[in-house]
Amino acid sequence: MNKHGNNPNYVFVPQLPEGRTGIPRIMVVDDDQEQGDWLRSVLEKAGCRVDVFHEFAALSAANLISGPPAAVIMATMFPEGDDTAVRVIAKLKEQNLNGFPVIFISARQELAAKLAAYRSGATCCLTKPVDVDALLRVVGDSVALPPKEPFHVLLVDDNPDQSAAHGLILSQAGMTVQVADNPLLVPDMLEDFAAEVLVVDMVMPECTGPELAVILRDDRRYAQIPVVYLSSEITVSKQLLALNHGGEQLLNKPVDPRHLVAAVSMHARRFRQAKEQSESLRTALYERERHQLALDAHAIVSAADIDGIIIYVNDKFCEISGYSRMELLGQNHRIVKSAEHPAEFFADMWRTISRGNIWNGEVCNLDKDGKLYWVKTSIVPFLDSTGRPYQYVSIRTDITHIKQAELRLRLFERAIEASASGISMADANQPDLPLIYVNPAFERMTGYSRNEALGRNCRFLHGKENDQPGLDDIRALLREGRAGEALIHNYRKDGTPFWNDLRIAPVHDERGQLSHFIGISDDVTERREAGDALRKSEERLRRSQLYANIGTWDWNIQTGELICSERIGALFGYPESEQEGSYKSYFNNVHPDDRQLLTDAIDACVQQGAEFNIELRCVWPDGTVRWLLERG
Repeated sequence: MNKHGNNPNYVFVPQLPEGRTGIPRIMVVDDDQEQGDWLRSVLEKAGCRVDVFHEFAALSAANLISGPPAAVIMATMFPEGDDTAVRVIAKLKEQNLNGFPVIFISARQELAAKLAAYRSGATCCLTKPVDVDALLRVVGDSVALPPKEPFHVLLVDDNPDQSAAHGLILSQAGMTVQVADNPLLVPDMLEDFAAEVLVVDMVMPECTGPELAVILRDDRRYAQIPVVYLSSEITVSKQLLALNHGGEQLLNKPVDPRHLVAAVSMHARRFRQAKEQSESLRTALYERERHQLALDAHAIVSAADIDGIIIYVNDKFCEISGYSRMELLGQNHRIVKSAEHPAEFFADMWRTISRGNIWNGEVCNLDKDGKLYWVKTSIVPFLDSTGRPYQYVSIRTDITHIKQAELRLRLFERAIEASASGISMADANQPDLPLIYVNPAFERMTGYSRNEALGRNCRFLHGKENDQPGLDDIRALLREGRAGEALIHNYRKDGTPFWNDLRIAPVHDERGQLSHFIGISDDVTERREAGDALRKSEERLRRSQLYANIGTWDWNIQTGELICSERIGALFGYPESEQEGSYKSYFNNVHPDDRQLLTDAIDACVQQGAEFNIELRCVWPDGTVRWLLERG
């Protein structure tokens, strides 16, 4: 109940009882069975009862007199001849079956064919392929299909008998009707009742119909609601005056029920269609504004006319280029052109868009300060009715950081490819850690090609030596996901062994999850062999000194550090573990009478290059004096 529910000035007309739907019957005549079935499906979904005939003989046999259709939809192309459909319509007219509309569907668009169809009694002609919306609109206008949502009608009449009669007619036609016997209360009623048509009596004591129409036209909320006048006025001039004051149609009393239903349905349908179109347009405009807002928030946008002159730029274009909007408008895009692309690059771009095609590519531009920046660009031509471009819209995304990252990546790739160390990468997310990359140095070091190595675990290099101490270290690093190194004994493809100094580094993704392992390998076979040879030589020297009772020492004059062989301690009367490694301790062990001799000999050697060759006495810890021969 609305706020006027208890007001005796408002009368609520009862609706049509459920089940009395008045479903219209549509006859389809088409020799194309597939199209006939499609038309049936479309019209039945719209609420019609459909009979399909594929031959004119079947139509002729149907009882059209006892059960006339609401409309006939007929194809114009039949095997019997192009004019067969026209002749059939003419024959139906002769049988006085001219009370239903006829809709022609034809593949021909010639004016003569359409004119012949209209002259034969066609309501309208649709061209194949048939548009569903156009078909339903035409059928709806022709047969007044009941809408899914009943039309809302506000009936304004101070005569209760007439308002009840007219309200019943409209409600029985499936419309929702409210009645007001006082026109001055109509604006308040419209706040709660969304009327789509006003049916207004012309003459009422409180306010005439035209006066009410003028008042409603002043309110933008109700200005578009159609007004149908009911009048006993027969003077044409007064009828025209009434229509001039805001009415769409005038029906003379007493009103034919069919005319009343037809007029109200027509205006209500048009009002609803206009409202839906307005809402659709409003929605489309809103969505377009939001799309533009989203586009401007993300992308660099500009528009140029047919000559390439900039007519629009968004804030991001100004921001990345460094130019103000006023500096850019009226200019050509050459204002941000760099020298990074050849002339043919831009010639191809222009050829593409001038032919009406979209151009996509990456462009390097130059900002106002002379710095380069890269943009991923799409240029979309806007075409006129002849298919010729009249405007170009460019949408760009700043990819400078991507280009810089690509450059760094290329440098890293070149560095890795040129590295003297073997570099490999294993996927930590796959079982058994398969190799997914090896560089050329890895191939040279192992003798295996990239294709032979990829997809395998590095253990194929170990041969049969799977119990090496270094491998235990590497397995622990891989298991714990940490960095480290180990010395591994590997084998080349030809079976040659080599020592591999292997360093392992884990790689984590943006979530901190372990994703890969990087291995850096160096062949240290020669270094390892040289170290072994040095150790063997030192061992031989040590044994020789022990056998010959010879000791050697090396003195760093600047630091005073003295490095002695193991036999030196014994020569000075000390156990090896007690011998101090300094020149001071050595000097203190020399006999006091020979210390100056030692100092002079050292000075002569260091300053004059004289041979260091002296005999001197040393005093052992037990007081025993021993003679030593020293050369250096």
